[in-house]
Amino acid sequence: MRNHTIDSLKFFCAFLVVLIHVQTPFTSYYLPITRCAVPLFFMISGYYLYCHTDATSIKRNISHIARLLIYGTLLYVPLYLLIHPLCDMIGLFSWKSFFRIVVLNENPIAFHLWYLQAYIYALGVVLFLAKYHLINKVIYAVPVLLLTDVVFGKYGKMI
Repeated sequence: MRNHTIDSLKFFCAFLVVLIHVQTPFTSYYLPITRCAVPLFFMISGYYLYCHTDATSIKRNISHIARLLIYGTLLYVPLYLLIHPLCDMIGLFSWKSFFRIVVLNENPIAFHLWYLQAYIYALGVVLFLAKYHLINKVIYAVPVLLLTDVVFGKYGKMI
């Protein structure tokens, strides 16, 4: 059954994501509000994922998102070739580039698709937790992980 309230929230978040990428004279005023869009997308995805924590549906979601990521990246290859010379394309097939794409989530061709790759990583963690029946224990780890990110991530330079 569709939840129209959540669909409306997703539509609003999509609009906010568009506003993040558009420069206007008023950008500095609405930019703090737009920064909530991507975390909201993650929360909505988590809400729907929590209902389907069996390995089969998680694998199906990973496969679906991976196809979207691959097709989206391939869509931007012609644009990448127009902007960068062909010799730069050869550098994409190195181990260093592979490491940056897979581990650091830096897709040089379609960098704006980082969300899909991050979602695949999150689904992989959920699949691992579901496989070993640890999904209910994660509620204790999330606050610790978030606090660690705050201390060592965004605000780590202040320490």
